[in-house]
Amino acid sequence: MKNLWLLLFFVLCACSSNTNRKKTIDCVHRVLVHSDSCILGRPFLIALSDSILTVVDQNNEKMLYMFDATSGKSLGGYVKRGQGPDEYYSISQLGNWKDGLFFYDINKRVVAEIGFKDSIQIIPKFNLGKDVHFSFASLDNDVFIASGFYQDGRFCILKDSGTKQEYFMDYPSRDEAEKKVTNQIKFQAYSGKLVVHPSGNQFMFCTGMADMLSFYTYDNDKIFLTKEINKTFPDYKYDNENKRFTGFSAHSDEVYLYACGTEKNVYLLYSGRSYAEAGERAFLSSRIDVYNWEGEKVNTLMLDIPIKSMVVSEDDKTVYAISMNPEPQIVAFDL
Repeated sequence: MKNLWLLLFFVLCACSSNTNRKKTIDCVHRVLVHSDSCILGRPFLIALSDSILTVVDQNNEKMLYMFDATSGKSLGGYVKRGQGPDEYYSISQLGNWKDGLFFYDINKRVVAEIGFKDSIQIIPKFNLGKDVHFSFASLDNDVFIASGFYQDGRFCILKDSGTKQEYFMDYPSRDEAEKKVTNQIKFQAYSGKLVVHPSGNQFMFCTGMADMLSFYTYDNDKIFLTKEINKTFPDYKYDNENKRFTGFSAHSDEVYLYACGTEKNVYLLYSGRSYAEAGERAFLSSRIDVYNWEGEKVNTLMLDIPIKSMVVSEDDKTVYAISMNPEPQIVAFDL
């Protein structure tokens, strides 16, 4: 009888272990847009809306290129690069907004809407103030969340076309000395990517140069931290007296390169390599860590080729990505 109970105990332990073990899923790519069939120069941002993939290109006369997400067919280039009234210079953010997308020109401090109803339209919406916003995402039709060079907080909530701004939350600190470091310095050390849940009532932030994830809720115009995962802290130097960030250690790892989300999950492109070790390859990765919105790791996707950025379909069945093989191309991974 005793042996029977021991056997049952080990079986239950094994079952529990298998249940808690995170899955690793191997993913094989298919080429959606070949490098020789488009004029992409240096693409780096990608978004999906209304079955249309939109790509931001840093190295072409036109800054936005659009493709059919099913066939890969080119739908043309949009937004001329320049300093004129209908031109843009430096698109730093691209994301979902209303029934389409938005982009943010960090140089002109302009938010513009990309509409897909009837035809593709680029509509300038509003100019932002003097603050420099880097990571930028939409919480609602007229509410945005951003991180940037702020004196009074880690995040900024922008309302009413950016005319109303409120600052929230403190940066994490590894020790008492770092608590005294100014926010302008900490922003450069703890910068990263914002991902907003489609409902607009949750968002997460992943740090680029440390293994740090923070999950938040947004409710009644307030931000609440719901879960924080701090495995490492950024290794950087600074001059606090002169409020000056002086740089990362040469051997600091690039950690989270890119991030996106769906209603179910958050997808994080993980590098884990330093520039000193891997050179430009540190900014590419074939590993995507998947978390749910409660901050629990679900699985890891291992891709057969490295990518630099990605977006995931609403049904969590396809990852669309920009790869360099060695020329830029758009690929898809069916999950």
